[in-house]
Amino acid sequence: PDFGPQGRLKGVVALITDISKAKRREEQAQLLLNATSILHGSLESEHMVARFARALVPEFASSVVVDLLDDARVDHAGRIRRVSSVHQDPEKARILSEELDRFPSHADGADSREPVLIAHVDSEDLARISTNEERQKRLIQIGIASLICIPLVTREKIIGALHFGRGPHECPFDDDDFRFAIDIGNRTTLALENLRLFQDVHAANRAKEEFLATVSHELRTPMNVILGWLEILRDEKPDAEETDSILQTLERNARVQVELINDLLDISRIVSGKLALQTRPLNIAEAVSVAVDSVRPAARAKSLHLNLEVVDSPPNIRADADRLHQVLWNLLTNAVKFTPLGGRIDVRVTSAQDGVTITIADTGQGIERRFLPYVFDRFRQEQGGSNRQHGGLGIGLAIVRYLIELHGGSVHAASEGKGKGATFTIHLPTLDTRPMLSSQELSTVPHQNPPLLPSQESRTQHASTHLPKSVAWAPDARPLADLDILLVDDSADVRMLIERILARAGATVRSVSSATEALHLLKKGAFDCLISDIGLPEVDGYELIQRARTMEAARGHERMPAAALTAYAAEKDAQRALEAGYDVHIPKPVHGQDLIRTVASLTRGHQGPTPGVRVLQGV
Repeated sequence: PDFGPQGRLKGVVALITDISKAKRREEQAQLLLNATSILHGSLESEHMVARFARALVPEFASSVVVDLLDDARVDHAGRIRRVSSVHQDPEKARILSEELDRFPSHADGADSREPVLIAHVDSEDLARISTNEERQKRLIQIGIASLICIPLVTREKIIGALHFGRGPHECPFDDDDFRFAIDIGNRTTLALENLRLFQDVHAANRAKEEFLATVSHELRTPMNVILGWLEILRDEKPDAEETDSILQTLERNARVQVELINDLLDISRIVSGKLALQTRPLNIAEAVSVAVDSVRPAARAKSLHLNLEVVDSPPNIRADADRLHQVLWNLLTNAVKFTPLGGRIDVRVTSAQDGVTITIADTGQGIERRFLPYVFDRFRQEQGGSNRQHGGLGIGLAIVRYLIELHGGSVHAASEGKGKGATFTIHLPTLDTRPMLSSQELSTVPHQNPPLLPSQESRTQHASTHLPKSVAWAPDARPLADLDILLVDDSADVRMLIERILARAGATVRSVSSATEALHLLKKGAFDCLISDIGLPEVDGYELIQRARTMEAARGHERMPAAALTAYAAEKDAQRALEAGYDVHIPKPVHGQDLIRTVASLTRGHQGPTPGVRVLQGV
């Protein structure tokens, strides 16, 4: 109150402090805290982003749209995918998710990496945002009167964008709101980057585990065949014709092991920078012709049309003839492997402006677009796990890339998708037109995946998982007489070996190469025992036994003894096999006598199985 000289009230002086901004900052600080908690509270980016967007509506904006660049799904044009759109009006949220384009450019022509505030959106702004008049009308329906766009940028790369909108009856965004939105964007970028790093580490660990399991499987399978036939040669003394057939099988499987070991050694040399080239002038047309001729027998066996075209007498190059042959042989055998019967493989050699181009195109199963960026990465296979259709370690194409880059060239893969074939294009420089990288220099070139070679300890541990020698078994004994056994394995050599081992013990064996065939036979009749590999194409051994057990239960049949005979030999593989429904897990390689004793114990109730064979408790 303001009093005069006689003490009479003259008026009132009011001091008013506007604390709106202070209160808003408090609210934004709490909102920021809640949003940050959400951003770091999930290991799945889309779930995290959806919760984050909902938390900001309507406290900060009436609408929030989030676009992200997902490396696993992005096409080569770099399109950004809308992962969340929230509006306080559900109908407008639907329009927003369908119609709002991400900002291709800004009203002031600024770099798209810079945040933008449009406090008052007018018709010109809407025209810039929209790609056509129809979309502009839909945006007017949404009623966005004020807009903030925050690109999400990490390591100079845009990974997405945030869009905040307010309607015509709300306070437009101001500079304080803009700073808050930028802070939100920075925190979102950090959370997404941390999540990506975590997922990369998790994927690398998973790839390492899968690779070690694959190495074990690929080495044990031919070793099982070799040891098994050697045992038969020693015990039975077959005639000359059969001995010759057995020796061919032994040689074939030994060569498979040599190729696997050589690939592992090559990767080791590449990673350590110790792979050296012995280069000399080379007639590239002749080199490609030799490589093509080396795979013609395999192509003829599948009735494939293999064509070679050399255009315009390409010039000589400087290369390591053996390593270049390794590259071409690898790509050509892959083309043969992945092209179905009656397909086509075209090889073309042409002169380029500064070198030579070699193109290998097939009409095979193709490569999914999502996997194309990773096709040359170490230990990455498009189809992994126990139901993969084709063997191998997943390092052949990585070796191809390294060897071509070591020559100073480049290699690229292209495919329109599954079932549409694949094309591999190699470019090699001509003589002395480009310096070739040394092996040591190439080892320093960054690649997407870190080296994941198994340690010596891992190799020793895997190699030590074997069955001890069993007691002597008389060849003329027939402990499996009168037993009908169903054998499932996708390797013809393994089937032939196991059939022989079981048949000489008196069993009648029906063998098939897939779980589908096995299930068909089980529907038609019962068997005394099932012996199945785990690594089968399409439907693996785990799913096979699960379906078989379901069929038994539905028909009220007795439980059929079942053994998993597999090169997946780790303890976790054994546990998974037993949990799926097998009675025993037998790791390859296995001695014939041990296999017979184990099958006899399952079917006849004889003495316990061989030490080293895992048995389900209570069975």
